[in-house]
Amino acid sequence: MEEEPIRDKEKKIQVILIIVLVAISVGAILGLTVLSETTEQGPTVPVLSTTYSGISPENASKLIESNEHFLTIIDCRNCKCNFNKDHLFNATWDIDPMSFNDTKNDLLVYDNNEEKSLEFCEQLVGHTWGAIYYLEGGIDAWKNAGYDYWKTAPS
Repeated sequence: MEEEPIRDKEKKIQVILIIVLVAISVGAILGLTVLSETTEQGPTVPVLSTTYSGISPENASKLIESNEHFLTIIDCRNCKCNFNKDHLFNATWDIDPMSFNDTKNDLLVYDNNEEKSLEFCEQLVGHTWGAIYYLEGGIDAWKNAGYDYWKTAPS
């Protein structure tokens, strides 16, 4: 009679082990990795972004050119109508910083002049693994510096 409770426990342990192995396998298949700080001895602990910094239109242009596959450009202007009118190439419109929670990409955030970008970046700190930048002067400074951007054709 005591054999049945032991078999139930063994089955539960087997099920738990299978779930753990499946989770590890899925992570490996998806290529999930955790960024870490590197020391002379090698990788240490994962590092979340602890700060953000401003970047000039000139340096943002260089960043975009050199980092296009690992850079997410975020237009955080309040109204999507502004984004539909004009935006930086490859930008995405989003007003919720937590949409980028746990991203590993570097982030470049902009709005019209930079006020909203600063608030957006502040909320990203501690929630993302990549570097966080805001475009100094916003899209207005980008346009004034003469850089290309997407815009609707005049009607």
